[in-house]
Amino acid sequence: MTRAFSGEEAGTFFLASIGLSLVTWRISFTLGAYGEVFYTDFLSIWFVSLASLVAIFVVGRTADGTRYLTWWGTLLFSLPTVVMTSAIWSTTPQALSYLALLLLPAIPYTAYILVSVAVPEAAELHSKRLFRWLVVIVVFVNGVSFLVGKYNFAFMTCVDFSIAGDHLPENCWRG
Repeated sequence: MTRAFSGEEAGTFFLASIGLSLVTWRISFTLGAYGEVFYTDFLSIWFVSLASLVAIFVVGRTADGTRYLTWWGTLLFSLPTVVMTSAIWSTTPQALSYLALLLLPAIPYTAYILVSVAVPEAAELHSKRLFRWLVVIVVFVNGVSFLVGKYNFAFMTCVDFSIAGDHLPENCWRG
């Protein structure tokens, strides 16, 4: 028998599903369409993680002893800085592309922190089933986004990219 979820938990699930998908789909799309992650996405992830790290050092613990970031959260927010500084010192031009994979875990965690700060009473999914479904939804949306980017010629034309001010992917439909 399926357990009914509280309105608060269902709302958190919807908010997290939409928020995480909204934050991540573009990266998957551009990776599919252009075969790379744009520098603006790299920098957005890096600067948000830096702001979060500085904020946690300023706040530390709240009056009731709560910490917003655990040790692993701090590690996740440190990864983008490690990636960016490693790319600076690397002698291999493609290093950033490979190191970029380390950025991926920081993206959903950033969204989680935003939800937990903005709506603290509703930020936790207590149901493991809902949490698993949340992961499935975000992976599914990003998989579809990647495929739409890769096979963009079936969904849009070169004119769509041009009007948006984007570089034309090699495989866009010129019709």
